Amino acid sequence: MKRYFLTGSVLGLLLISQLAFAQEGNPFELTPRLPEKPAQEEEERLSEDITGNPFDVVPGKKANRSVRPPEPLADIKPLVSDGLDRFHFVVTILQLLLLASLVTLMRSVIIRVFQAFANDNMFNQLYRDREARGPFSFILLSTLFYLNAGLFVFHGIEQLETPLSLGLFQQLGLATLVVLTLILLKHILLAIIGYIFPVREEVKRYRFLITVFLIVMGLFLIPVNLLLAYGPEGSGYALFVGAVAILVVFLLFRSLRALLIANRKVNILSFHFLLYICTIEIAPVLIFWKLISNQL
Repeated sequence: MKRYFLTGSVLGLLLISQLAFAQEGNPFELTPRLPEKPAQEEEERLSEDITGNPFDVVPGKKANRSVRPPEPLADIKPLVSDGLDRFHFVVTILQLLLLASLVTLMRSVIIRVFQAFANDNMFNQLYRDREARGPFSFILLSTLFYLNAGLFVFHGIEQLETPLSLGLFQQLGLATLVVLTLILLKHILLAIIGYIFPVREEVKRYRFLITVFLIVMGLFLIPVNLLLAYGPEGSGYALFVGAVAILVVFLLFRSLRALLIANRKVNILSFHFLLYICTIEIAPVLIFWKLISNQL
């Protein structure tokens, strides 16, 4: 038994030594097991597959770091191309900001103004509220008319092709100042008439009626000015003439509403009322039209 054990041990040692000598180097070395590097032809094929895009990944090849020269960009038209476009853009932003602020702060007042514009009873209620609360909100809403009326006059000068020797913003400021001056002069004359003649209460109501109509006309002029600035080419003159016609209708309607206020005094002071119509309502319009006609 001992002989068989020794014989098996010797054979086992011989087998183990034979396996150890059969391995060349470290049995854990993985280098001989890796595939060989690609041949020269494979390198050339891989180089031909490169597209020039640094983000294209080709197996077995480093990323190409060369970048194609950028192609020239097409000319992009700027949003604002010249001075007139810049002017319209700035004025439109200011106009819409003012409108949004007033509508947010005084929405209920604006609704009541439109009701007073169409209904005499609502006008009387709004007049009493104005007497109790003060005219501050109506003065703020009137600024919307002065800005839009000045801008409308500016567009009228542009459509009639009678430019002034001033900058764009100077022309707008001058037009707004003219409109504001005419309205203030009319209020001053009405106040003087109410002080001289026994029609003070009627004059106060009429002055408030003018303010209500100014607010409504200011809101009407907002889309008109936007169309005159950004509407189709060739439609500006027709739009301007149509807007002038609608404004004349507003003034005629206001005159009819004024007769309702003055109906108690017309029979008593018919001569003075006729004198007022000729000097305050008709004469300024004729003088203004004459000045414009001389400039054309």
